[in-house]
Amino acid sequence: VSVETHSDGHVWGATSNGVVRFSLSPTDEPPTSIGSRGLDVRDLYSDPRGTLWVGTTDGLWRVDEGSLSRVTSPEHLPGTVMTIAPHAEAELWLIDGDCLCPRDGTHATPLVLPELPASGARVTTARPDREGRVWIAFTGGRLGSLERNGAFRILGAADGLTPHAHETSSAICEDAAGAI
Repeated sequence: VSVETHSDGHVWGATSNGVVRFSLSPTDEPPTSIGSRGLDVRDLYSDPRGTLWVGTTDGLWRVDEGSLSRVTSPEHLPGTVMTIAPHAEAELWLIDGDCLCPRDGTHATPLVLPELPASGARVTTARPDREGRVWIAFTGGRLGSLERNGAFRILGAADGLTPHAHETSSAICEDAAGAI
């Protein structure tokens, strides 16, 4: 479902039954599975400190010394974490499909965006750019931009984005020239 490189020199893969650690060297150990059968992993994110975060249909987890441990401390932590993204000022962005929650280590408070598209729009993914803006994709093919100062806007035809050209965006990335 998701693949993430890690500072320990391994590649981690997310599956519907946990996390698998792969070596980059064919002479190293075989792949190792961690987690319990049925732990439906949706996303992985390796932060700059080397922590591997694991988003599942059963909340937020992390890999500690080769095993999965549940993250339970923050208030308002989503029950399902579909996407994990880096956050410029907090620790992580967590997306459960209905909202985008910045997590600062002690709280994960849903972000309120009154300019959201028509009711029923769901967040599909989000990624920050190098300027600190957060690009947020919604169902219905909509894309929004959250500025560092908190200003939010939905992009449209005037921005070169054809409404409903795509129903779902699953990934957002920034290239070397800064294009999203």
